[in-house]
Amino acid sequence: MVDSLACSLVKEVVFVNGLPTVISKILPRCRIHKFVIVVIPGNPGLVEFYDVFVTSLFNSLKGQWPIYAISHAGHSPTTEYPVNPFPKPSIDKATAVKSFFPLTLNEQIVHKNEFLKSHIPPHSKIILIGHSIGAYVILNILKTCDRAADITKAILLFPTFERMAVSPSGRYVTPAVRYFKWFAVSAVAVFSVLPESVRRFLINWWLSDRKNLIIGSVESVLKLLTPQSIIGVVTMADNEMKEVVNRDDVVIEKNLDKFIFYYGVIDNWTPVSYYEDIRKRFPDGEIYLCQKNFQHAFVLESSHEVAEMVSSWIQKVMCPLKYFHSLSTLNQ
Repeated sequence: MVDSLACSLVKEVVFVNGLPTVISKILPRCRIHKFVIVVIPGNPGLVEFYDVFVTSLFNSLKGQWPIYAISHAGHSPTTEYPVNPFPKPSIDKATAVKSFFPLTLNEQIVHKNEFLKSHIPPHSKIILIGHSIGAYVILNILKTCDRAADITKAILLFPTFERMAVSPSGRYVTPAVRYFKWFAVSAVAVFSVLPESVRRFLINWWLSDRKNLIIGSVESVLKLLTPQSIIGVVTMADNEMKEVVNRDDVVIEKNLDKFIFYYGVIDNWTPVSYYEDIRKRFPDGEIYLCQKNFQHAFVLESSHEVAEMVSSWIQKVMCPLKYFHSLSTLNQ
């Protein structure tokens, strides 16, 4: 049973290599756990978009394990949440990133490495969940992170870790982020000074075609449409189009038993051909194609459903005997 006194979502600002960073977390009453779950977002990397997913996942897992979701540095506004002074802010000079925004894609990877090293209990095994470019971040973590040996499972949802610029969405986004970056930032600067009622109306109109919009999405988009967030998003996207080209088959093969890949059947960032290619290259891998028409940006409409699915995978890792017993019971 979920402990209602200890399982509410908490949002706070922590310091990661000196950078203020917004995280969401749900911690059970018991503070010592064999497993810790960490969610790494896509781009935009505002952790607010993932709050319903995190809460649903925690509840689906019966509130037994802590879950953290970390924003990309500079994407979520840090002035709206309390600051957690522990552990005390420190900078590892060997891995330090610059102390100002926006961060590049590589600097965001270093940022996540440092978070795992300094903010996740050293005794814990780690289950990573990466959405979109978060999957690319995880592949790089497995190559470079001091905690790589502690990573038990890596669940990659709608993963973008190859051929981004030539994907259907990439062909549109590449010239936009390359040539119209400052136009976008200027437009958002103008938007941000409009009355809040006008901004809400425009966002609701923009999202009106989404029939099952998650509560809180409008608030999250409001936080996104600020100059600092947009310049962080666009800078990172520009890096993605240039750098996310070839699939890293070496790291995938080395860690194949740790991975679960989940591709969208209608996803303009990762066409079905990408799924077919990786299935052919790694026929023994746990690689799935969505049969439920979830969108790439699942956090806007399908957080509950995706959380239930991810929960079933995690239970196989955490409680394998209990999981297979429940399956056999269902099949009787």
